[in-house]
Amino acid sequence: QYVYLNLAFVLLLIAKLIAWLIFAMRRTLDRFQHDPGDFVLHTTKKDYLIRLIFTTFFIMFDIPTDVTDIPILTHTRKPVQPFAVFRSKEMYRAWVVGWSSRSQYQIESGKASNHQNLLVSLFFDVPLLLLKYFLAHGSDVSPQLVVAICWSTILFIMQVRALWFFRKRRKSYCKNMSAEATKLQQDLEGSTPEQQKELLTRLRIVWRGLHTICGKEIPNPRFDWRSEFPDVGQPAEAPTTRIQDRQRPAAASGVSDTSGAAAGTET
Repeated sequence: QYVYLNLAFVLLLIAKLIAWLIFAMRRTLDRFQHDPGDFVLHTTKKDYLIRLIFTTFFIMFDIPTDVTDIPILTHTRKPVQPFAVFRSKEMYRAWVVGWSSRSQYQIESGKASNHQNLLVSLFFDVPLLLLKYFLAHGSDVSPQLVVAICWSTILFIMQVRALWFFRKRRKSYCKNMSAEATKLQQDLEGSTPEQQKELLTRLRIVWRGLHTICGKEIPNPRFDWRSEFPDVGQPAEAPTTRIQDRQRPAAASGVSDTSGAAAGTET
């Protein structure tokens, strides 16, 4: 009987790891599609595979975007986020990035990947925890097993608490972003052609969050950021550029030398 329980425990643990990897890869591919401006699209297949592995690793272990996306957060062109760069008297440079609310920062710092990891953990940790209790009840209790049960119980409680807080923050985030999208749409109607570009950029970024995190449908194709990137996320061969030599001036006999123009160098 205990052999079957041990086998079931091992199989559940393997299934959890496989599901964890699948959900992380799914979230990675989803991000390649939804965040096209944050990735280099035209790359070789090798570079695409490296980017896929690294991004999946970041999502699997819940690395915050404050670390992984720091070049994006500190970029000087920010149509949405409050942003400032200054230098102190000691010649130290500092970047200041703001969010409209605490819930927006807490949600966007994880890009909703933490939510999926919590669901996977809770789905598999409940039967794994029950199996540990059964194994401890029907066999000799070892200190290692007691520590494992106590630690799993604490982690389970922390995950339930984190999931509850995430749902609460997401509700506040969706409410604030919906109000921001409504305000931007009203400003867009009475804007000048010079203002429309900035307003559309801000509106597309807001709708990107509403679509990917809140699951809302985009009401207008103009607000869909993916329309500007038809080949988003697809690996492609790096484009080659042919640099031709300048044509040399014609010879004295009147015959132009075109050998220089015909020669080219691929880079």
